[in-house]
Amino acid sequence: MKKGISLLILVVTVLVMIILAGVVITSMQKNNPITDAKESKFKTDLAAVKESAEQRMQELMISKRGDFEINTYNRTPEEMNKFVEKMPKELEGYVIIENGEVKLTNKFRIDYPNKVKWAEDIKVPVK
Repeated sequence: MKKGISLLILVVTVLVMIILAGVVITSMQKNNPITDAKESKFKTDLAAVKESAEQRMQELMISKRGDFEINTYNRTPEEMNKFVEKMPKELEGYVIIENGEVKLTNKFRIDYPNKVKWAEDIKVPVK
């Protein structure tokens, strides 16, 4: 008998390796740690902006002793950059307050269509 690997065993081994490589590549695409990190950072930044804006509106309500209608309060993107203490660069020009609610502009929907769902996940509507 000859010693060595038969052609059939070699072909089966190569096929198994190709299948395993396909499974690994597919799972890496679905669970991409870089995309997950970007999503987490974006959601954290947007939640912080929303919380800061809501806190500022509450402070205005307290300082005006109830003579302040939060439902009619509006701020443009330019005003929001000053209204919120630490506006992340990525959100500058996109955050507004409309009728007392923190929202993202329609320009955000156009410039970052893949991030609209992330914003909606944390209850920040996009116009």
